[in-house]
Amino acid sequence: MEPISLQRIKTLPADEKFVWSRYNVAVEKTNDHSYLLYNTRSGKLVTSRKPFEVIKSYYVEGQPLRHEDSTLQKLGFLVADYTDELATTRMDLDEMKRARYQHLMILPTEKCNFRCIYCYEEYIKGRMSKDLQAGVLRWIDTHKNEWDAFTISWFGGEPLLAYEVIKNISEGVMSICRAEGIKYSASMTTNGYLLSLGKAQELFRLGVSTYQITLDGPQAEHDDKRHLASGEGTYLRILDNLVAISETDLPVTVNVRVNFDQNNAPYLTDLVDEIAVKLEGDQRFRFRPFAVGKWGGEHDDDLPVLDQEDAVCQTLTSTEYAVRHEIATATHEQLTPNRVCYAAMPNSLIIGSDGVIYKCSVAFDSPVNHVGRLFPDGRFELNHEKFALWVEKDGSTDPGCQACRVHPICHGATCPLVRIEADQRPCPPVKGNLEGYVSLMALEVLR
Repeated sequence: MEPISLQRIKTLPADEKFVWSRYNVAVEKTNDHSYLLYNTRSGKLVTSRKPFEVIKSYYVEGQPLRHEDSTLQKLGFLVADYTDELATTRMDLDEMKRARYQHLMILPTEKCNFRCIYCYEEYIKGRMSKDLQAGVLRWIDTHKNEWDAFTISWFGGEPLLAYEVIKNISEGVMSICRAEGIKYSASMTTNGYLLSLGKAQELFRLGVSTYQITLDGPQAEHDDKRHLASGEGTYLRILDNLVAISETDLPVTVNVRVNFDQNNAPYLTDLVDEIAVKLEGDQRFRFRPFAVGKWGGEHDDDLPVLDQEDAVCQTLTSTEYAVRHEIATATHEQLTPNRVCYAAMPNSLIIGSDGVIYKCSVAFDSPVNHVGRLFPDGRFELNHEKFALWVEKDGSTDPGCQACRVHPICHGATCPLVRIEADQRPCPPVKGNLEGYVSLMALEVLR
């Protein structure tokens, strides 16, 4: 075997050259003839009255950094020519996976007072037992030295049907975190029907500062899709609860999710008009349209879902309408680097009301999603083969993902379930019109 021959040429700092980042997204704003430049790895946005094409052309094959371009270099738009941006992007995700942080999604009950037409849950399991609540706290107490930050996301069913479970676990976790100096935070996905102002104030004292609450259009459209088990409408009560919160200075964020399909998509602007009046532009409330999918519910065959292109178009159109009516949105979050699904993260787990451990909150019925079990004594059994499917199947070995400008945002892990069940590449909505999302973000942050 011939020995490896290595002949090096010493490189001096003055010889360093820079190139245009592969993750730059340049957009011309047609309304005012200005230009935007966004980098999907750094998450930075800049504007200019001149097109960026001249700068891009200068650095296409590597050039010394010009003084006037130093800001672009600091913000990640220009990188040293030796940089392997794909490797660096992968390192970003690896560091996030190794963080001293734990996220638990807890289902205090899997029962629900609603019967939403697109729901995939079965409402079989009731509230978490006191023994299992104690098991949750024992497991947390055992592993507390591993974390600097700890987050609980309350989910269901409808979590507020088991409020005492939430209260008991929250008080126990907050006590542990205070004693250990661990930063604690909590969020909740709730239908909002039971979220009175008093309840929201008490939940804030229990650490809950972020909500996802769904309104599927104006009253008629919402009540058709999201009604009580009795068939009674829910829109007015939910809206009254949101208004009550808006009339206080409670420091919470409420993501108003709007699930849309062919039937209610034409009415999203009517909903925007109503919440603009009712919530008076309160920036704590954020408009978040989301296309309905066939998520495994009993009515899947009857759902008039939109195709991906139409769904992206509807999302952008309705969100722009909200921004122009001075309603906050979460567009910038869709473009945030390292925005992978929680199911793809090794430091994220779901605890069902009966102690079953899941990775995904959409596929509770799937055996591959049953990755372990928590016991009342705090023992935690994990199936490592199933667990690995969720946290290791991403874009790291997918050439299509590796060549994509969106890769630093999703890492090919927008939805591990798609890779596991369909062996397909899951792409986030922003992939459908990246320039459109950048323009929309700029419209909001620069207004």
